[in-house]
Amino acid sequence: MPQDDAKRILRNFNEGFDAYKRARVQIQREQFADYEQSLLSAARQTGLALEWALKSHLRHYKRSKRMDPDHYRLLRQPNFDDLVKLMQLYGDPALDDEMANAFFSYRDMRNAAEHHGTIPSFSALAGALADVRDTILHLLDLDETQLPPIDRLAEIGIDDKIDLNESPSVLETHRIRDSSEVEFLQFEELHEKSFPDPTIRDWS
Repeated sequence: MPQDDAKRILRNFNEGFDAYKRARVQIQREQFADYEQSLLSAARQTGLALEWALKSHLRHYKRSKRMDPDHYRLLRQPNFDDLVKLMQLYGDPALDDEMANAFFSYRDMRNAAEHHGTIPSFSALAGALADVRDTILHLLDLDETQLPPIDRLAEIGIDDKIDLNESPSVLETHRIRDSSEVEFLQFEELHEKSFPDPTIRDWS
């Protein structure tokens, strides 16, 4: 893989992770505008890292079978749908339907953030970071130490919804306690311990 590709992928992913990490701190400090901007940045950079990882794998690594000439030409300027379909045909390992659907959802999250300013779900973003990190390590010749560790946050069970039409004082978050109970709380009424510890272990 060309060094320029590796640097681009690492830069995009690590910038996405840094933005996600900032958001964890900003929400506890009630810095709502900064929190939203950090989530938008994290979604954009994570999506870019995924796109370039798929593109680089298809262009520079051994494929599961010989690529059809028409598909090879398509790879010169592919869109994201093209990359996923080509990964299902030629990826090593080939992309399964479940992961393909996840990748499409991460693409949609990035596009919504980029073009419409839609604030992504905090826990969905954590899941995207975890999956994209795993994808990069499985598909490309990069060392695990070049990427930060990711907490999927599934065990914490905290998700957020931001209503951009409301002022920060009435922003609401919901905590999923189990499959049947959802509790809605005002930020201003939450104790600090209601949120996860924003400290993510140092990465070197």
